[in-house]
Amino acid sequence: LAYSESNIKSVIKIYDISGRIVNEFVLNAGDNIISIDNSAYSEGIYQIVLFENGVAVENSKMVIVK
Repeated sequence: LAYSESNIKSVIKIYDISGRIVNEFVLNAGDNIISIDNSAYSEGIYQIVLFENGVAVENSKMVIVK
C-alpha cells in the first residue's frame, strides 16, 4: 500500500478472515511505502486497511499460500 499525506496520523491494520486484528503498523510522516513480511502469517485471506485520522480510506486483500 502506498500513501502520500505527511501531516495525517496513518495506521495500517491487518485483519484475518474472522475480522480479528492480527497486526498493526503506525506510519511515520514521510513514509509512503511499507513492506509486509508475509512469512509471519498463516495461509489464508487477510484484509489490509489504511486508516487516516481514524477513518478507513483504502483497503486491500492479501492472500497467503504456502
